[in-house]
Amino acid sequence: MPRLTSKVARSRVARDRIKTERPVRAVVTGASSGIGREFAMFLAERGQDVVLVARREAMLHELASHIMASHPIKATVIAQDLSDPDASATLVAELERQGLEIDVLINNAGATMDGHYLLHPWEQHRAYQQLMCLTPAELTYRLLPGMLRRGFGQVVNVASIAGLIPSSPFNSLYGPCKTHLVVLTRTLQLEYGGAGVTFSACCPGPVADTPILNESAHGQSWARFPFLLSNPRKLVEKAYAAVEKGRTVQPVGPLARAVTVQNRLLSARTSNWVSGATVMFMSDEKRITSAAEAGLEPHTQESRRMDVNHS
Repeated sequence: MPRLTSKVARSRVARDRIKTERPVRAVVTGASSGIGREFAMFLAERGQDVVLVARREAMLHELASHIMASHPIKATVIAQDLSDPDASATLVAELERQGLEIDVLINNAGATMDGHYLLHPWEQHRAYQQLMCLTPAELTYRLLPGMLRRGFGQVVNVASIAGLIPSSPFNSLYGPCKTHLVVLTRTLQLEYGGAGVTFSACCPGPVADTPILNESAHGQSWARFPFLLSNPRKLVEKAYAAVEKGRTVQPVGPLARAVTVQNRLLSARTSNWVSGATVMFMSDEKRITSAAEAGLEPHTQESRRMDVNHS
């Protein structure tokens, strides 16, 4: 722990040096609503300039105006669909064009895809994984060199309780994508944490007043139990406190804390059963036990030929 404290202390010295020249500057993805909006306002209160990134440009401009009317900082709007494979390169090129060096990256943009795996076309799954996995990884890759050169940087990956449990049925890629963020965070902290850049993954349970909770079927299931929900502002405060202290993975909320204890006490197999059973109990979807339940035609000679052609 003393070594970690020393690393954080050196990083803060580098941050103070940056602040003699310009404000610390943060990129917040998914900033138009929910956790991202709350993160942008929180960082602005701390005197950081913010670059607001999301698809909904009008909402970003409204937020930027609100922030700059309330705080003596600059809020820059860059509208971008982060499920586009070219989005990260385009975003970073725009930052460079405007001369905006980035010290803090909040990888928050995300969504959910309710339903069984085969319910959605593959192109939708591909775009989903781009948004949830590849874009955060690429933005980190492209912005990390500048952080290293300046000796200070913070990367906060907004993951989820789903990144801590073994399975996430009926939301098939959400858990794998969030696990990707958690493992990537741990890995990069080991690789670069000694050079002034701190990586931290925030792992909340369901969060009140967010699009995932309000607009998805699974979110509505959890909304029936308000005592299990995390408050967005408190989540942001805890997430940023974690990266300030050099804490790599930060569970947030009662469910996340319960899962952390569960993982310590139970075997992986038992934990998988408990987590899966809980999610299935909360969901309208049921386990598939036949091709018919998956909406597939009976296996005829023609369908066998199609299977061979797809293999």
